Amino acid sequence: MRQFVEDHLSYLKVEYRADFIRLDKVNVTSDNEVQPDVIMISDHFAKRVMEACRFEATFSADWWRQVGAAAVCDDKILLSGINRMLPSDQSPYIDGDIRGCFGFGEHLEICGTIHAEAAVIAKAAKEGVSLAGVDFYCTTFPCPMCARLLAEAGIGQLIYDVGYSVSDAFHIFRAAGVKVAKLIW
Repeated sequence: MRQFVEDHLSYLKVEYRADFIRLDKVNVTSDNEVQPDVIMISDHFAKRVMEACRFEATFSADWWRQVGAAAVCDDKILLSGINRMLPSDQSPYIDGDIRGCFGFGEHLEICGTIHAEAAVIAKAAKEGVSLAGVDFYCTTFPCPMCARLLAEAGIGQLIYDVGYSVSDAFHIFRAAGVKVAKLIW
């Protein structure tokens, strides 16, 4: 945008504000606090599901971040998943870890893992399970790519444990009408 103004509008006085272009480099790589629609404190079922997600996450071989996720409908876990290295859990130790080439939060699209959220969505597709309207639990707030997948899958509510929104992940949920809830322990 700055280049456009410089090339074509140099005769105008232009004021730049940080909130004008939401997706500039600083905004895209910043950790943004999530403003959830709901804070869940005393929901025993939600806590049990999140504990199950946390437990499953411990089986992830991803040393960078262990994430667990589950799709829930009618108080029943339909599917769950963890972030996994592909093609195998040993790949980063054999070939090197792709993320070592980048700083934290850079090039989120380049990684050697399938994220827990994407793993659940893939299982749902493979097994013919609709995720429309489900409650989706995730130990860590989803990245933008997973937010897009979850929104397109039609989840009704995202319940997360920890984390922040990078880039436009939170806005993707908002635009799709997905209710966002933070679980407080």
